[in-house]
Amino acid sequence: MNHLIQTFRNGQFTRSRSNIPVKAAPSGRWALRDKAPRSAPYLQRWAPGVLMLRKLLVAIVLSPVAAYAGLDVSAYERLSIVPSPQFDSDGEPREPNQVKLAPVEFVERFAGLTAGKVYHYESAFEFRAGSYSGYNYWRNELAKLAGNEQTPFKSFNGKTELRYDATVWNIKRGPFWELIDFSDAEGVIGPVVCKRVYKDFLQYQVAASKHPDEYFRTSYQDWMKAFSMCANDGAIVFH
Repeated sequence: MNHLIQTFRNGQFTRSRSNIPVKAAPSGRWALRDKAPRSAPYLQRWAPGVLMLRKLLVAIVLSPVAAYAGLDVSAYERLSIVPSPQFDSDGEPREPNQVKLAPVEFVERFAGLTAGKVYHYESAFEFRAGSYSGYNYWRNELAKLAGNEQTPFKSFNGKTELRYDATVWNIKRGPFWELIDFSDAEGVIGPVVCKRVYKDFLQYQVAASKHPDEYFRTSYQDWMKAFSMCANDGAIVFH
């Protein structure tokens, strides 16, 4: 199963194969993803009419990117190392049902895998976890479901809010903690961690089915399926 990833370049979306090395996000859980390409002082050097035109063009160019931005997840099961993989001109695995995996941050989540190896997978599952803000909402609700209290957290915009997941980030234990205390953008979770977290999904699935938000309930089922596959000698890839 080869899936496609869309990338926005030169005013249009292009597609590429998913058989790519995956790296965890270089910084923690929050990232600035919505900055305009130019700062306000730069724009202010232009005449008002030109400034308005430039702002309009920036909005037109960024709108499809903003609409597409978010967290996608691929789960693989029954992985086996490819002894002598063949690569294309971009250095990616040439054969179908192959993926190259490598961590950067959260290396301990990669347990059970070998960094930089190409793996053959027997089956795969993909789903959209939501926009970045949507996934962070879902992750916070997951931490609440697990019985955590709220902790004050200063977000990237400088505002302090009470969050359940911030408690998990501090204590680094409890149900789902190895998923909650992980990147919201890129990364790989290996089978050792997945086996532990999958048990949490099984334990809390009845409580999750009673959550009032349909998005939370649907995403919970997607994540539980992904962790079930990963626990079967597989991997979960955030991209």
